[in-house]
Amino acid sequence: MSNMQVAKTILEQLGGGRFLVMTGAKNLVGSHDALTMKLPSNLTKGRITHLRVTLTAADDYTVETFKIRGTQPVVKAERADGVYCDMLQDTFLSMTGLYTRF
Repeated sequence: MSNMQVAKTILEQLGGGRFLVMTGAKNLVGSHDALTMKLPSNLTKGRITHLRVTLTAADDYTVETFKIRGTQPVVKAERADGVYCDMLQDTFLSMTGLYTRF
């Protein structure tokens, strides 16, 4: 896969453009094996500010949420390992409280 293909695939599996509209996610940053985004903390469960989805060598995903506040240290809020593509949207909902579809 190309350098950004994994990030594009993750976004499509989360719901693509509809996902961005439904969740308010912005500042998406892709890498060769991950997609990171900023979430509106006033809408998320536990005031989560960032989410990272990483493709693992086992061809599944690790989903991590973070709380980042100004100059304070980054706090990992929650982590889910072994998430398959058909579980991404439900995992996102359980970790953030934000719906990805109607």
